Amino acid sequence: MFTEIFQDRRVKLGVIMLALFTNALLPLIISDLHSLSSAWLTPWQPLFIFSNAATSYYMYSSAKWKWPGFFLLLLTAFSIEMHPSLHYLFAIGFFLSCLPPIISDKRLWGWAVPYLLTTPVFFYDLLLGELTAVIVLLLYHVQLLRLTWRLNKRHL
Repeated sequence: MFTEIFQDRRVKLGVIMLALFTNALLPLIISDLHSLSSAWLTPWQPLFIFSNAATSYYMYSSAKWKWPGFFLLLLTAFSIEMHPSLHYLFAIGFFLSCLPPIISDKRLWGWAVPYLLTTPVFFYDLLLGELTAVIVLLLYHVQLLRLTWRLNKRHL
């Protein structure tokens, strides 16, 4: 039953909006974040964990996004405080594993360009790099969801 509920398009959109709130607004609320993962060390930790868990489930439920979903769950499970090396390894795995599904998407492959353009930002500022990459990913998924809705509507 949970899987059926989670496949509902409104729930997917809700997960995207939750991820947007968590990743884009938490840095505005918490002034001393050095990376998105440092939200683990704040009172907002439950929201950070829930958002990442819901997003990883949503990603893992798609054949092309299984690896990013897996890496996102692992980086959430291994906190930056207790397992920094593993956490950063899984974070790198997450961001790198997001590129192949975008490139292989015949209709939305153009999102690979802005995603790749976020790479130099990581070297300038980790938090800003994470934010820009995550926002590109979220916008890609909003467009993918919208495209899926339109295609499904035509076939009804």
